Amino acid sequence: MNIYSLRPVAAQCLPTATLPYTDLRQPGAARPVHSNSLPELGAGQKQGTWPLNARAPWQYRLFPLLRRIDACQGSPYPLGCSRLPHHDPLRLGQSPFPGYTASEIAAIDPCHLSGLGRVTVYGFGLFGAEGPLPLHLTEHAWQRQKHHQDTALASFADIFHHRLISLFYRAWAASQLALSYDRIDTRSVDDCLASLLGMGQPALRPEGLNLHLCSYLAGHLSRRPRNAEGLKSILQQVFSVTVHVLENRFHWQAIPRRSQWRFRADQPAALGRDTCLGISTADYRQTFRLLIGPLDWNGYQRMLPGVYAGPPSPLSAAGLLQQWVHWYVGQELSCEVQLELDGKAYRGCRLDAGQPLGQACWLGHNPDGCARREVIYRLPSSPREPD
Repeated sequence: MNIYSLRPVAAQCLPTATLPYTDLRQPGAARPVHSNSLPELGAGQKQGTWPLNARAPWQYRLFPLLRRIDACQGSPYPLGCSRLPHHDPLRLGQSPFPGYTASEIAAIDPCHLSGLGRVTVYGFGLFGAEGPLPLHLTEHAWQRQKHHQDTALASFADIFHHRLISLFYRAWAASQLALSYDRIDTRSVDDCLASLLGMGQPALRPEGLNLHLCSYLAGHLSRRPRNAEGLKSILQQVFSVTVHVLENRFHWQAIPRRSQWRFRADQPAALGRDTCLGISTADYRQTFRLLIGPLDWNGYQRMLPGVYAGPPSPLSAAGLLQQWVHWYVGQELSCEVQLELDGKAYRGCRLDAGQPLGQACWLGHNPDGCARREVIYRLPSSPREPD
């Protein structure tokens, strides 16, 4: 059986074992645990059942079984990393069977006396034909448990078995990159991929951008120098829209006041060579334009800056567009955004619809099927600069 698949090979129609979820952050008055001493659980981790077939434990292998339980039970710590035993989602132990076995799992008990589920294994532990203890101790523990219902010796050894098996599983899980996505608090592979992009430290990561998506686009983000094809591909995959990059757009570049020329005898200048008239100069190298569309009505509203008015918000699609453009291109170039609304999606102009004139509605004749490209806005050169 594949180590990444936990579906039983046979007898899949047998009923599954159900284990009520226990909130380990509040285990009860007898053993109080402060909620601020444990990390918060991720979304989707708190579930209430063990998707296991307790009647046929031999169908499972140890590591895939523990992986499924660790991912589904919603424990505050990953299995093998807990500080106290009651932080673990289950109890682990070994059956003192003196012979050789054909399976790794001896029993699965979803309703153990401890209030948590219990998984008993054969091979890994102190007992057994391959264990470090003499065989007569294994036989003694087996006879006491089998004929006298005395589990004192086996239960005492399970105090050590639980921690040893947990650490054994954690050592295996640390070497499996796929397992890091089972829980939100164990995604070490994201840190490894972020290091390839120069974002290994949290302070170097762009705020508000999905790190997993950045890792997916590592081919474009690690390329030097930046190019229009890479920016187009990134924006199309992030927003799922059609994007065209128009380079070398005409732009009036403002001349700083301290750089403007004044009539002085000691500073001669020739018009057209050393100086120019006015407070701005024509420039074709510092500005490019993003033509986004055609968009439907909902997509067009999302791409408008700040929901019809104001600078782009970090939570809006326009704010996310600003972050991606500045991170990929930098702040040396100026970016304009031109939105194209599909003519079939235009809803016309109504007084009670709250549509800003020039952004969501236009006066005059609006032919059917004609795309609207009137909305053009400039992305701020820095996140704090107003639009």
